[in-house]
Amino acid sequence: MRVVLDLETTGPDPKTSRIIEVGAILVDENFEEVDRFESVAFAGPGSRASAVEVVQRMHDANGLWGEVATAPPLVEVDSAFASWLVSHGATAGSVELIGRSVHFDLGFARAQLPETAALLHYRILDTGAVLRLFQKAGVPIDLTLPHAETQHRSLADCEDELVEIQAAYQWLRVAAEVGVIGPVRTPSTSENPIDLAEVLEDLGEPPRPDLQRFFV
Repeated sequence: MRVVLDLETTGPDPKTSRIIEVGAILVDENFEEVDRFESVAFAGPGSRASAVEVVQRMHDANGLWGEVATAPPLVEVDSAFASWLVSHGATAGSVELIGRSVHFDLGFARAQLPETAALLHYRILDTGAVLRLFQKAGVPIDLTLPHAETQHRSLADCEDELVEIQAAYQWLRVAAEVGVIGPVRTPSTSENPIDLAEVLEDLGEPPRPDLQRFFV
């Protein structure tokens, strides 16, 4: 079971900072959306004052602080989120998290969302790391993220991260379908290495129109 997760927090340290928003998108085996969850959380009196300065400014701009003041306590959000996961079939240790630097979110979940944390697997999929690997290999993935200008709200960030992993996954599927890639070989055993970017450029466009948006 895979879930794109993004948490907004008052700072970088789960020991001293607090979760103030939870956003999640459940995806199927092809990384297509199944359902979504979103909740703001009350982090206690003075949560804005205790937040690091950049977070104060960021959530002043996007309006999150105004919502935090009347939000349910984090313990209720944890219970609601865990119940949502269970309603979709989650069991102990079954939920793999997806997201940009999602180890950060996993750390906060383990520290502050105990009901949810019991359902999480240790394995994660970092969309930022995946894209950096593609870029390093010269793979032509050009993304227009739906919320590139949005100032860090959880569900908006999840939507961007879902686009990132969909792009990488669909590129690999197309490459496999047209025979560009097969079993992985190390450079020392590959006598005729293939330039994947060059092959896709020669194709002109991906074989399925629904994937056009993932290519330069």
